[in-house]
Amino acid sequence: MIQESLVCKAYELAKERYQAFGIDTDSVVEKLFQIPISVQCWQGDDIGGYEKRTGASGGGILTTGNYPGKARTADELRQDVDQLRTLVSGKFRFALHAIYLESEQPVDRREIRPEHFARWTAWAKDRGIGLDFNPTFLPIRWQRTALLFHPPMRKSANSGLTMQKPAAQSVTASDGNSAPLVS
Repeated sequence: MIQESLVCKAYELAKERYQAFGIDTDSVVEKLFQIPISVQCWQGDDIGGYEKRTGASGGGILTTGNYPGKARTADELRQDVDQLRTLVSGKFRFALHAIYLESEQPVDRREIRPEHFARWTAWAKDRGIGLDFNPTFLPIRWQRTALLFHPPMRKSANSGLTMQKPAAQSVTASDGNSAPLVS
């Protein structure tokens, strides 16, 4: 493990070099701490999510979801994120995919509503964390083609999750095309 004194010494050397160019590294670091970092939900459970569904994940995702200690429930993932926040400095955001909704019954992704994220929202508000919502396009029963934005599929692809205000999101589909989704 790297000793803290070595890290501090290396920073002081770098600081001197940058000062020669008129750069105040302490000021830069302070500014960096003001930029929120959005941690992806799937980093806590290998993109398993918590939607109630049947069948294998498929969709070309090469994850096993079986690493030791992974979050098995949304509550465990929230606890893991709380622990992470004690270890990471600066502002913090949390990015949720659609499959991290919480519901006792299966919910078609086209029917996802804000109430399916009520516990996430309450948790985030309680901690002053911003939430970023992301669509989940893998695997979707009604996605019959890799051309997600093919005209016959457009209605399904554009049925997004509407939260408090309209938002535009650029999403790269599995065919490599990018199209803005506006809800």
